[in-house]
Amino acid sequence: MRDLKGLAEKIANMNELKYDEELEKAVKKEKHGCAFGTVEEIKENEMYISWSASETTTHPTATKVACIEYYCKEFKSNQTLYVIDKGPGGEETGEPGSKCPSGRSKASSVDKPM
Repeated sequence: MRDLKGLAEKIANMNELKYDEELEKAVKKEKHGCAFGTVEEIKENEMYISWSASETTTHPTATKVACIEYYCKEFKSNQTLYVIDKGPGGEETGEPGSKCPSGRSKASSVDKPM
């Protein structure tokens, strides 16, 4: 999904995204309301949350992702909350992988058609 978005929208700085158990532990400590489908910044310039995986996991500077399930009293149902560390900066345009952060290289999957 990230590769496709990077290729289609010419995103030059799409990072690799990995699941992070420490991020999961950190978000479990936060208080959560019931999901209304929006993206919310819960730690300034550090962490986004969403009730839609696609809204968070396609952020180009994100490198870590986690998710938790919790019970929403208002809707009387379990909900899944997705979290990313959004990283500094925003989306940069150009050849996919051409503006990778220092120490990172172009992902091999970006070079191959899907």
